[in-house]
Amino acid sequence: MSSSRTRFGAYLLTDCIGQGGMAVVYRAKREGWSGFEKTVVVKAMLPALAAHREHVDRFIAEAKVAAQLSHPGIVQVNDFGVFQGTPYLVMEHLNGVNLSQMLNALAQARKRMPIPVALVVATQMCHALGYAHGFRDSSGTRRQIIHSDVSPSNVMVCRDGSVKLLDFGVAKVIDAYDYDTSATVQGKFPYMSPEQVNRLPVDRRADVFAAGIVVHEMLSGRRLFAAPTELETLRRVDACEVAPPSVYNPEVSIGLDGVVLKALARDPADRFDSGDEMAAALMQVERVGSGRQ
Repeated sequence: MSSSRTRFGAYLLTDCIGQGGMAVVYRAKREGWSGFEKTVVVKAMLPALAAHREHVDRFIAEAKVAAQLSHPGIVQVNDFGVFQGTPYLVMEHLNGVNLSQMLNALAQARKRMPIPVALVVATQMCHALGYAHGFRDSSGTRRQIIHSDVSPSNVMVCRDGSVKLLDFGVAKVIDAYDYDTSATVQGKFPYMSPEQVNRLPVDRRADVFAAGIVVHEMLSGRRLFAAPTELETLRRVDACEVAPPSVYNPEVSIGLDGVVLKALARDPADRFDSGDEMAAALMQVERVGSGRQ
């Protein structure tokens, strides 16, 4: 995308690195005394939406959720403000590529992600989800934060080997053992759960289902539910007909097949209860595969 060096409050925007339905994301610099300089990411709300209170409230809600989260597997939010009527978030800058870019590059090269790499990415992603699912607020009260948009584009694989979960923009914060009963469908259709598609109450197990889709796609090297039309995609999600990833990749073990299929159970009661439970199952598969007990 085109380069732009524009002053935005305390930040110097250097180039645009992405745009979604609600905001534009910039690489930026925070400058200070004696040559101090730090590269950050500024997520600025689209000006056309900033005039609508409901969109601003949603953006503010994202800031409030993200600011509470402190985990090595979740991108850190450092600042929030409004500049000339535009709300913005400031996040840590990550040196890496998102999982969608990585999978697309592998597909173009007609390669699949190595199983050990997929296990590391999957486990770290699930640990981050587990932290959100068991989150405790400042009073010590346990909540569950449902990400609601787990997908390859929201998983960053950094060059230092770390994996970061991005974008809690449609996250829901509810009581520890409650459900989100909103009928609003949010997130990306190919990574929704059957209960989201059918506008049923959802809890953290919807994130587990989405994580299962991501892991299946890493292992199989192909999209699971995505179809040429949105309607067909939703139909496939609702039908939830899932072949084990080993059908497409013979290197996938029976144990790993089992973890993925459990995460992708149509009935939430048959899935892992949280991201942490799924992470523990993935780690067990890794231990067995490497001969460690």
